[in-house]
Amino acid sequence: MAYELAPIYLQLRDEAFHWNSQAPEGALRGVIMETGYDHGIVTLAAMSDSSISVYFSHGAGMIGAGSHDRPAAAARNLAVGVARNIEHFKKISDTNVPKPGEVKFFVLIDRDILGASAKEDDLGQNRHKLSPVFHAAHAVLAEVRQLQEQAQMQQRDAQQKPPGGDG
Repeated sequence: MAYELAPIYLQLRDEAFHWNSQAPEGALRGVIMETGYDHGIVTLAAMSDSSISVYFSHGAGMIGAGSHDRPAAAARNLAVGVARNIEHFKKISDTNVPKPGEVKFFVLIDRDILGASAKEDDLGQNRHKLSPVFHAAHAVLAEVRQLQEQAQMQQRDAQQKPPGGDG
């Protein structure tokens, strides 16, 4: 299946892969997890400067979650999980998007990209050696989703207040 990839998605994805951090030599610059679904792709990018972004292949996305404590803590746990499983990632040059049902991990260290892929179902059911990394990444996604839901509720509440009133 060929996905329709929005230009903004391609731009943000490319920026994530070529992100230049001030990380020390040999240190983790970032982790990217991409999941292919029938309707498109979800990309999580957690970078060493604490920035966290989620991009959707149709063009939507969420940025700025790393400035909040809970997503930032989840991203640090993801980095620890990657470090504990680094032997399962191999140096790659192919950063093509995943197929439906596939998850691709990309680990950015110095100028290298290390990668690994597996079926989403195997990762989710703890049948793959990278399941801990998958679950750590999903913890980041859950925190980002919770932030988004809180922001939407606050926006709804603000819209329902009468002008000049306390509600």
